[in-house]
Amino acid sequence: MSDLQQIKNPLLSAVDISFVRNGRKILHDVSFSLFPEQIVTIVGQNGAGKSTLVKILLGILPPDTGRVEKSSDIVVSYLAQKIKCDDTMPLTVGRMLKLSGEKSKKEHEKVLAEVGVENLYNADFHSLSGGETQRVLLARCLLRKPDLLILDEPTQGLDFTGAISLYHLLKEVREHYKCAILIVSHDLHLVIDATDEVICLNHHICCSGKPENVKDNMFFKSLFPEGKPHDIAFYSHHHDHCHCLNGEEKEIFS
Repeated sequence: MSDLQQIKNPLLSAVDISFVRNGRKILHDVSFSLFPEQIVTIVGQNGAGKSTLVKILLGILPPDTGRVEKSSDIVVSYLAQKIKCDDTMPLTVGRMLKLSGEKSKKEHEKVLAEVGVENLYNADFHSLSGGETQRVLLARCLLRKPDLLILDEPTQGLDFTGAISLYHLLKEVREHYKCAILIVSHDLHLVIDATDEVICLNHHICCSGKPENVKDNMFFKSLFPEGKPHDIAFYSHHHDHCHCLNGEEKEIFS
């Protein structure tokens, strides 16, 4: 048990979660806890039950057995895997942020600056790049000042550089907002280097632990062709600046 877990109660716990549809076990016996200011990454192949688990954690789906326990008054923000938006409807970034509740333009501009896209307030939301869209949606989540931020496949559609840049930003978000972050990803070989725990899901929890420990686990290796994750590795990056979308390098949350 880590020092963090010894001194703090969990924000959220999944207790013996199982979920069955059409006679098929989507999830079974899934248990884990998420603590304040902790970053947990759930990895697994497509169809492993990751998105179903997220819906259960959010209360969108009830589990068939087990339960989800949450601390009282917890504020949860969710960045969905996909967002459907009618591209024929005029929608600026500022208007998109207003959909999250009554906040001032000053607050909107502040949070956009925090995620590195302060110049996009009046931009057409439909015309944004993948990286810009994710940052705007992240800004929308942060307006709620969450205790827990849940992101379902946040790097989907981003290239390698964009994924690394977003992961660096999430480290800054955790430090600035003092929130816990749960990241769900099908990318088995790339996780944020600040992850406190990796959970490998394949309908049940195959293994969990620090990234450097999970990559050597036999159950994790079995997810790859021939049982060996050839030519890939968990990537750790070390720099003290953000590669921003405008090509500049600068501190975020200075």
